[in-house]
Amino acid sequence: MFRFLVPLGLLMAMSPAARAQEQAPGADRYRCERLYALLERYARSGEGQSTVTLDARTALQQCRAGDTARGIPVIEKALRAQGFKP
Repeated sequence: MFRFLVPLGLLMAMSPAARAQEQAPGADRYRCERLYALLERYARSGEGQSTVTLDARTALQQCRAGDTARGIPVIEKALRAQGFKP
């Protein structure tokens, strides 16, 4: 009986707040991808060439590597430079 209570206790120890924290990085990565998609779609020169900067591309790679805290602000800044308010 004891061996069944230990796993149950471990499951109960994972509070909803802890589970929400685990899901947050996925939500941040999704936000980063969506912001970059907007930037990629609308950051165009008069000839239709993409004007996405190397900084923004690097920021996307940071987000994909899990460093969304550093990546998202760079992409937001690039969007603001294009006239968007993220």
